[in-house]
Amino acid sequence: MSARRKAIGAGLGLATLLLVSGVIANHTPDESVRDAPFEVRGALGATLTGRNLSATVTGAQFVTQPRGELWGEPWAAESGGVWLVVDAEAACVESLCQLQSAMLDVDGTRWSASERPNSLSLAQTTLAAGIPTAGALLFEVPAALARDAAESAAPRPAELRLGVASDERLDSLLIIELDLSALKQQPSTTITEPGWAE
Repeated sequence: MSARRKAIGAGLGLATLLLVSGVIANHTPDESVRDAPFEVRGALGATLTGRNLSATVTGAQFVTQPRGELWGEPWAAESGGVWLVVDAEAACVESLCQLQSAMLDVDGTRWSASERPNSLSLAQTTLAAGIPTAGALLFEVPAALARDAAESAAPRPAELRLGVASDERLDSLLIIELDLSALKQQPSTTITEPGWAE
């Protein structure tokens, strides 16, 4: 084999290697895509199922002061804002779990489900596999959010994001789409401790 043929072969091999490297570099996902959660999307009333969580949001409303009974004592939420009270049913799919991630997302701003209601919150409840538990998630939000939603002529989209891992990456994430402008606004509502769904 002549030196010229060896040089042409080496050049073609190098060109092929560079071409393949370029294709791989242009098609490799960046970190935000590579580590993204596996989203399962649906609307209010739909049952969504991920890897180890199944949930149905049965209702939602803005409330000025949620009330309930906590450890035998009356409890009332005090706030400078209002509360988005979300009624839901949730169950684990494979094994016992908890809602480690319960977030409300409105235009990129996120609120975690409040821990103040303690055992009145579905977020603080251990869920059984295959047996739905009904309860409420409470999100303390600015009063302006509820006021703007009530005054809006157009839909006011929001997402309720539920997961069993506190780190959403590389796990299933249930995303329930809400229209805040369609929600009722109440001065008060009674929250009960989570229990088996009917």
